[in-house]
Amino acid sequence: MTAFSLVYSLHVLAALVWVGGMFFAWMVLRPAAFKALEGPPG
Repeated sequence: MTAFSLVYSLHVLAALVWVGGMFFAWMVLRPAAFKALEGPPG
């Protein structure tokens, strides 16, 4: 394994973690925040 392939593998893994975190934030945290932070009705 060359140094480049190690760095490239870490970069791809970090990108997958970042994209997965953004998906989680968009699909789970955003709706929960809207429900928790919505104002009183009326």
